[in-house]
Amino acid sequence: MSEKEDKFVKFVVTLWNDYNYCFSTTYSAWTEKYDKDDWAFGVFLRTMIWNDEQSHPFFLQNGKYAGFKKKYLENPSGFEKWVEEQINDIKIGGKNQRGAHRKEAFTKRYFSKAMKQYFDMIDSSTPLEFIKGKPFDDLHTKFMKIKSIRYLTAFDILERLFRSKHGYYNDYPHQFYRTGGGAKRGLELIYNREGITDTEWEELGQEIANKIKENANIPDNILYFEVESILCMIQKDNVKMKTIDFLACELTIEKYAKLYADLNCKSKKPKC
Repeated sequence: MSEKEDKFVKFVVTLWNDYNYCFSTTYSAWTEKYDKDDWAFGVFLRTMIWNDEQSHPFFLQNGKYAGFKKKYLENPSGFEKWVEEQINDIKIGGKNQRGAHRKEAFTKRYFSKAMKQYFDMIDSSTPLEFIKGKPFDDLHTKFMKIKSIRYLTAFDILERLFRSKHGYYNDYPHQFYRTGGGAKRGLELIYNREGITDTEWEELGQEIANKIKENANIPDNILYFEVESILCMIQKDNVKMKTIDFLACELTIEKYAKLYADLNCKSKKPKC
């Protein structure tokens, strides 16, 4: 184990032991107000828009799941045009929502096609029937076939489905997933490697996840969600320089863990 890898593993162990609320499974989102198909479709829609102030009204004003489904069944060939008209004034991407995982121009360009492909994908089933009982990897692959959805968005959709209080979807990652640039940049801070492939970065992510699993009793069902999230967070602008200082031994594990928790976990901290 390299020195930086060792320090990162010890940091995650310290975070788990001393700031356990950073790993809270409590989930709060407007989608949790709804049940069954409205909930499952709401999670998809919310993740695609990534802006709660925009996605919830959009969901309601178009009749929730039943409203969208009705429009799709009434005129499948005209469904994309209808969605395009509805999404015209919607702002894609919001601030302070765990990063801007959806980009305005790119997402809006393909949004109507993605919605059509979503309904084509679930076909004669419903959103809840479609996800129930399917393995994480299977659904991850299926969602990535939708226009504008790649590794990170598919991962985000499934994490939101899994972490719901409803408990309708109960599978989770059993390996480290290549989710996007954030996790990769986090790994780049730990491993000084040049010219390696995305698959090799994924292997390094798996290696570090294995080491964390050996040293902290983080439950298997949240381990890979949490490792991916922490790797993304340590490279963000508000903490990146402190991460570099920590990995260069200019900050102790204890100080860095506290700093990380103060910056990234305040909303999860239990109220006195």
